[in-house]
Amino acid sequence: MKKNRILLIEDNPDHADLIINALNDEGAGNGDKDVFLIKDGQDAIDFFDENDLPEEYFQIELILLDINLPKVNGMDILKYIRKTPGYSETPVTIMSTDSRKDTVGKAYRYGANSYIEKLVSYDKLVEKLKNVKDLFTRSYAFS
Repeated sequence: MKKNRILLIEDNPDHADLIINALNDEGAGNGDKDVFLIKDGQDAIDFFDENDLPEEYFQIELILLDINLPKVNGMDILKYIRKTPGYSETPVTIMSTDSRKDTVGKAYRYGANSYIEKLVSYDKLVEKLKNVKDLFTRSYAFS
């Protein structure tokens, strides 16, 4: 059975819980679709290098990527994803507390599909994640 997943790369446990809860409020995490969490940049690189599950079983539909990660920063991970066969076309949404224009611009230059500032209300975060999920995943309902 194919698993369609959202890959969340986030080192802050509070932010990860908040994002996962917001996705669950939208129905992600039910049935065959769920959120897979990676907690640091090197583990993310290792995931893309070593993920050899058969395509019919495992598919990442959306990557939510923090910028400020230990070991390897999110911008370097984004560049790596864009060069990695099997993931180069996967939609990537940057999620960061950094909303500086130069940072946002760099993310788009490196191939981000969208950028969400994390410093918003919970309801706003749920709304933004729903919009991203609806835009970049193959099916609009996660349940």
